[in-house]
Amino acid sequence: MARVLITGGGGFLGSHLARHCLARGDQVHLAVRASTNLDRVSSFFDRLTIHVVDLSDRHDVDELLGDVQPHEIYHLAVPTRPLDLPAAEEGLRRITGDLMVLANLVAAADASQRPPEVLVRAGSMAEYGPIPTPYRETDREQPLNLYSAILAAGTHYLSALQGRLRFRAVTARLALVYGADQNDDFFIPTVLRKLSAGEKITIRRPDDRRDLLFIDDAIKGLMALARRAPAHVCVVNVGSGVSTSMFDVARLIREYVGAPPTLVDVRCEAIERDGSVGIADLRGSTELCTKLIGWTAKYDLETGLRRLIGAGASRLETAGCNGADR
Repeated sequence: MARVLITGGGGFLGSHLARHCLARGDQVHLAVRASTNLDRVSSFFDRLTIHVVDLSDRHDVDELLGDVQPHEIYHLAVPTRPLDLPAAEEGLRRITGDLMVLANLVAAADASQRPPEVLVRAGSMAEYGPIPTPYRETDREQPLNLYSAILAAGTHYLSALQGRLRFRAVTARLALVYGADQNDDFFIPTVLRKLSAGEKITIRRPDDRRDLLFIDDAIKGLMALARRAPAHVCVVNVGSGVSTSMFDVARLIREYVGAPPTLVDVRCEAIERDGSVGIADLRGSTELCTKLIGWTAKYDLETGLRRLIGAGASRLETAGCNGADR
C-alpha cells in the first residue's frame, strides 16, 4: 500500500485518480484550496484524508509533506482556463502562482526527511504548439498562449533539476482528456449536454483534429509512469496517438444520443480560441511511453464516448429512481 498525495485532488483528473488509487489499496491524501468544491469525491470522502493548504506558501507545503510523507506525489493543481485578467497581469499571476507552486512542491519534497519515490506532474500536449505532428518529446515547443507557455516552462524547470533531486520526477504531457464529471465548458461535455437536450451546436473549426484520451486511460497512464518511469526520463507523452476531427466527434455523439443531423451546424471561421489557439492537429507520438512503461491507451474514441454516455444515462436513471422514492 502506497501513501499517495494528489494536488488538485478535487478536480476532474484528481478525483478520478483518487478513486483508482483507493481501488488499488493506497492511502490517499488530497491537497486542496479552501475554496475547492469536493462534490466529485463526495461518494468516497470518508476514505480520503483532506488537507486544506496554500501550495504557494512554502511553510504550508513543508508541513504537508512532513505530515503525509508520501511515496507518490501527483501534481495536478494547474488551472486549465485563461484568467479574466489583462495579459501581462495573467502572466504575472501564473508565474507567481503556477510556477511557484511547482517550485515549492519540488523543493519541499527534496528537503523532506523522507522524500517521495516519485513526483508525476500533469502537463499538456498543447505545450508543443503548431509544429508538425505527431509531437515527440525531443521537439522544440512553440507555445501559443500563457497557459501552454507556463506549462512548458514548468516542464523545463523540472527537467533541469533531473538527476539532482532525491526522487524521480516526470512530466506527463497529456492529450485532451474527457470523461464523467468534466466541467461543462469543455467541448465533449458541451456537445453531449446540448444534443441530449435537443439544442443546436455550432462547430466553428470542424477540421481541427484532437487526440482525445478517455479518463480511465489517462489515469492508468499516470499511475504507470509513477511506478515504472526510469529516473533519467523527464517528459513522456500520454495519449491515444490518434486525432479525430471536431466534426467527427460531434457526429459520433449525435449518433449515440439519437439527435437529428440538423442540430449540428458547421461554420468554418477563423476565430480566437483558448488553450490550443491555432493548432490544427494536436497529436503526440506515444512510442516512448509504450517503450518505457508498456502503456498504451485501451479505449478508442467510440468506445470511450459510449462509456461516457452510458455512465451519464445510468446516473440520470438513478437520480430519477431516488426522486421517485422521495
